[in-house]
Amino acid sequence: FEVLKSLAENAPTFQRWSLLAKIAKSKGKDAEFIEYMGNAFKYGGTSKEKAELYLAIAQEMAQKGNPSGARSQALEAVKIDASVAGKAYSFIGNLYMNSAASCRGTDPKNPCHAKAVFIAAYGWYQ
Repeated sequence: FEVLKSLAENAPTFQRWSLLAKIAKSKGKDAEFIEYMGNAFKYGGTSKEKAELYLAIAQEMAQKGNPSGARSQALEAVKIDASVAGKAYSFIGNLYMNSAASCRGTDPKNPCHAKAVFIAAYGWYQ
């Protein structure tokens, strides 16, 4: 890790910084993950690589309890490279499905309101 970090600092590339970000994420170092992701974006990469990093950020945000931020990051990934749309939209559908307990509509006793989140998720899956 330290050798890779030294390489990234002295001869920065998208690949080096994104690899450092992935390692930091796997170790639970959130602040470093964000910092390294930002550095990766500075040094290029293909549109698909950048989109994949946005999806990684989206997953991290979802795990940290920020579903709206995760959704925004997933949509940003699609803007950068449409080839990740399937992954991004499925991810968003999963976010909706996972929020079913907290998204009960304006009248939770009404079964239509209580299940509306599943219809929204279906739209993303479709």
